[in-house]
Amino acid sequence: MARRAPPTLLVPLRVASALLLAWALATPARATPPELDADPFRPPPGRKARPAPAAAKPPARRWWFVRPEVGFVARLSPDRSFVPKEGFGFGLQAGAVLGDGLLRFGLAARYGYHRVARQIDTVVGGTNLTACSDVRSVAYHIATASLLGWLELPSVSLWLGAHGGFAYAQLQTPTATCDVSEATAPTGTVGPDVGVAYRLRPDLWLGLYFRSLHFFSKAAWHSSEDDASHRLFYPLIATGVSLTLRF
Repeated sequence: MARRAPPTLLVPLRVASALLLAWALATPARATPPELDADPFRPPPGRKARPAPAAAKPPARRWWFVRPEVGFVARLSPDRSFVPKEGFGFGLQAGAVLGDGLLRFGLAARYGYHRVARQIDTVVGGTNLTACSDVRSVAYHIATASLLGWLELPSVSLWLGAHGGFAYAQLQTPTATCDVSEATAPTGTVGPDVGVAYRLRPDLWLGLYFRSLHFFSKAAWHSSEDDASHRLFYPLIATGVSLTLRF
């Protein structure tokens, strides 16, 4: 059976409880500071709020490019007795790439110059032997348009396409009298166009290209020295280094 508290203790306890209740009701509730009851990410008073980060620019749906090229060319002739099979070349390509995402397509125009040459020593008979030396060369001026499929990765871009256009060949060769004989011929050209580029900067890409050129003409130059005809056009393989500027 529970023992009751003595009556002398109940009175002080009841008085203390009543005083605590009266004090709690009389004390006003403390207001939360305005800087704390708002956004928890709001900066402390006296500091400026951080500017909101700029929204990322959406990927461009079209951009232009200019691509200078320099490299080597191989002339796929059956022999190298008339002119060598190796030479040099350079070109300039410009165009636009359309679309967004990984796969895009591009349109481009290009001018290219390719040349193969060799030194020819000619001896002229007579009272006194006179030797002359000159260069025999075949040069190609090529203007083409290209349709490209483009694979755009964060640091690498690859393209594969086809080109077609106009080609002009110019042959220069010394004669037995130390003069220069010249022959020219125009024709059409088609072929594949392949390349890869690595990003140095968003607007500057360093790459490699590979291009094959096939011609429709069998124009030839007839030599009186060996009584033979030499074709001006043979398929060309061009490869080298490119530098792409985007804007």
